[in-house]
Amino acid sequence: MGLFKIENARVNNVTDLFRDVLSNKAGKKEILKLNEDINKVNPIEVISIVENIIEDSNDIKVTKNKLSKILNILHTGIKNFPLKYPSYNFFLRDMMNENSSLREKLGSLKKRMKEINESGGFAELSKRELNDFLNSLLELEDIENHYLKKENIFFPYLEKNGGGLRCLQIMWSIHDDVRKNLETIKKIRDAKGKSLEGLIESIGELFFSIYAVIFREEYILYPAASEILEEYLWGVMYDESFDVGFSFIEPPIRVVGRVIPDFSSNNNSVDTGSGKVNLEILKLILNSLPLDITFVDENDKVVYFSQPHNRIFPRSKGIIGREVQNCHPPESMDRVNSILDSFKKGISSVESFRIFLKDRYILIEYFAIRDSNDRYRGTLEVTSDITEIIKLKGEKRL
Repeated sequence: MGLFKIENARVNNVTDLFRDVLSNKAGKKEILKLNEDINKVNPIEVISIVENIIEDSNDIKVTKNKLSKILNILHTGIKNFPLKYPSYNFFLRDMMNENSSLREKLGSLKKRMKEINESGGFAELSKRELNDFLNSLLELEDIENHYLKKENIFFPYLEKNGGGLRCLQIMWSIHDDVRKNLETIKKIRDAKGKSLEGLIESIGELFFSIYAVIFREEYILYPAASEILEEYLWGVMYDESFDVGFSFIEPPIRVVGRVIPDFSSNNNSVDTGSGKVNLEILKLILNSLPLDITFVDENDKVVYFSQPHNRIFPRSKGIIGREVQNCHPPESMDRVNSILDSFKKGISSVESFRIFLKDRYILIEYFAIRDSNDRYRGTLEVTSDITEIIKLKGEKRL
């Protein structure tokens, strides 16, 4: 766990207490005895405690449910910790501003829901009133860019520079819970019969998950990361955030003039075996292809991704050197490992998936890369937008 691994008496005592609480060996009496330690934990210590609990279980899904209980007990201490962010941290400034706007939107929605309940509930709404409310709820889909910046920029840099953190997988899983609940609400809105089955439950889960994420970001992850990450990394993340976009706020005026280390390679030519190409030209060629390309080596480490103008799935330079398993939500982990295992054993060499992403039809293909001796050297992920391709008919010749 690297820099986030703290071992002191307070962390050990609170960890042991929570193990007993989760196994029903301790209750309110034991919690009160350790109240002083519980109320003094700082964000990095909270992460250490959470990681210790995660280590006790091999099931992320089970642990995710337990963490809410743990963080509820730690709530007072976490809220009392003084939050200080450096003035140069424009990345966190924007993320916090997004949360502030999101809270306002959630507050308005809760007020509207209270009015609906007091007037008889959803069943008493006209079709137009119900649609208006559901459309207001679905404005929360704008949260996507906020989550994408965390998953593809913040998480990789935090993990790469602070050590592996399994709590990030759990937060990613909660992001997916939000996405699933929004999708359920969208299906209810678009259904011809307008069945309200599952609506109240989905709204409740949606609000619970969003508020849980906001709290964990602002009181645990962000302050802990501020203690660990160097200034230039926040600058890198800030620059990369403009490639993804912003949620619930207008795009901020971009601050320029900060010094960021140049990690680019030199411009030597590359012998491809069928011709030599200047490295800069080769990058232009790869980035001109209408494809998202990501290469993972034989050790499951991400070593390259292309940067086309209209990337389908965002990527951050922070993922370079990261284990590919950590680039996916926990729910996808088994499938990812299954594909890689099949490629490594030579059982298969190609796997493909098709998904709808908003109004686009996306093809995701995985290819095993093998050398001339048929030795596995890695996996190539190629993602393409085939929405227009599947509409083609007949011929169009030169």
